[in-house]
Amino acid sequence: MCKRFVLLIVPILYLVGCGDSGSTGPTPNTTTSTPVTQTSTRQLGEGSGRVTSQAFSMVTGSVGTPGELLANANWSVDEAILWMYIVDGACTPQQFAAEACPFDAGCECEILARSEAPVPKPRELSVPNFGPGGFGFIIWNVGDVDTNTSWQVRVRSTTSSSGPSSRSQSSDSDAVTVEMIAKKPPS
Repeated sequence: MCKRFVLLIVPILYLVGCGDSGSTGPTPNTTTSTPVTQTSTRQLGEGSGRVTSQAFSMVTGSVGTPGELLANANWSVDEAILWMYIVDGACTPQQFAAEACPFDAGCECEILARSEAPVPKPRELSVPNFGPGGFGFIIWNVGDVDTNTSWQVRVRSTTSSSGPSSRSQSSDSDAVTVEMIAKKPPS
């Protein structure tokens, strides 16, 4: 009886070990390519100068590669009250100097970012997903004292690729210029 029992167990184990898993052949070896993401920040321009009371300085420029536009300013006189704006590139200094800007519906400038507070110092504005295109960065001294300012405009872009390496895009169409215009603050 022992022999029969052993003979029945061996074929059953053999069948269990050879079950059908639905596979018709060897499993292929697959490799998944992980996207490589790189963030780079390019400086578009920087400068310094005096912004007199009740006047503004406007930095205009263009960005050739889309990204987050970053503009910051610092000033030397703590009592100075500076308001800052990033506007669409179609806005000219003369349009911003018009009485309607920046608060009335008649203002021809599209304001993309604004800060109308005396603090913090220094201050940074940003416009995510900007460009390619033109911009203006306005530093408006609405106070009663002149002040020296320093400013910087940058663009931060993120690129990704499926390959093992990724090159940051650069652009030959990045440029900035500076202009200062007198403008009375709102009453």
